[in-house]
Amino acid sequence: MVTTADAHLATMASAGHPATYRTGDGGYEWGSNGLVANNGMVLGLAHDLTRAAKYRDGAFATMDYLLGRNPVGFSYVSGWGDRPVRNVHHRHWANQLAPALPTAPPGVLSGGPNSALQDPVAQRVLPGCAPQRCWVDHIEAYSLNEVTVNWNSAFAWLSNWVAEHSAPPPTSASCQVTYTASTWQTGLTGSLTVKNTGTTAWDGWALTFEFDGEELITQGWNAAWSQTGAAVRAGNAPWNARIAPGASVSIGFTADSTGAHRSPAEFAVGGGRCAPQWPG
Repeated sequence: MVTTADAHLATMASAGHPATYRTGDGGYEWGSNGLVANNGMVLGLAHDLTRAAKYRDGAFATMDYLLGRNPVGFSYVSGWGDRPVRNVHHRHWANQLAPALPTAPPGVLSGGPNSALQDPVAQRVLPGCAPQRCWVDHIEAYSLNEVTVNWNSAFAWLSNWVAEHSAPPPTSASCQVTYTASTWQTGLTGSLTVKNTGTTAWDGWALTFEFDGEELITQGWNAAWSQTGAAVRAGNAPWNARIAPGASVSIGFTADSTGAHRSPAEFAVGGGRCAPQWPG
């Protein structure tokens, strides 16, 4: 997954308008936007697996391309952006040909650039086009502006992923958490360092986070550990209740676990989000 994601990032880095797509001859094929969205899913999954920011940035850049950051200056998604596609190839959303009929509702993904120009409209208006410019918003340009459920399903997944990851990392957090885990077939050991990055001392603290799987804490140290479902709370011990600005405390646990373990996505102390760190 990571190897494939890195290849997509390399492709994007070589393009003036980054898109997670390239054929062997440099052209764009019928339904290129569906493939762009699929490859954006790979970047999103690579981020979920590694927490590396470069994959998150790549997934967001993929969405940027689909929503208008492209050479034709159109959002390929109906109803979204300053200049959204209107005239997708469809028998009911056919307002361009029959004004009594509607345009596509918001959220429909156009097939996108196709440098093979496989319909008469494309052949007439786009001879010699550069691959990413081989597109026109015309209902009869079916090799460019067709819509399909499989292309839209990839876009729906990517849209949801981007929405879930759209909150920027906290920039004014007063805490930082470093998390590492050593796993084996039926369990894991988690180690955390909680740092006070604020300007005032903590006199008592409680760290909270949630597991992503079926982990169940069986033992903990340097904190009072409790768990309800996936939600975990680690309150201070008597000897480490006070943490001065810039100081930190190390805590840990062992847990039973089945399946793959993924690092918690967010941490909080006293209700305020902490900046997470995942070494390596």
